[in-house]
Amino acid sequence: MSGPHHASPAPLPGSLPFAGDRAIAMVTGGAKRAGRAIALELADRGLDVLLTYLTSEPEAMATRDEIRARGVDAAAV
Repeated sequence: MSGPHHASPAPLPGSLPFAGDRAIAMVTGGAKRAGRAIALELADRGLDVLLTYLTSEPEAMATRDEIRARGVDAAAV
């Protein structure tokens, strides 16, 4: 018995720009050191990455850009 097919909901205003069917990894402290290394490894494995940071905005944006250059999506918040 299969359930009804549900279409993906439309993104909410202000939502993150991730593709619908790919896995997303959230990496806390993903701007520097171990968190950065983990975020880059996950990107290399094909996951979209959501980075969180507290005070390292320039590093977080640089890591986000490096992840995007690897062909997957990323956001930093």
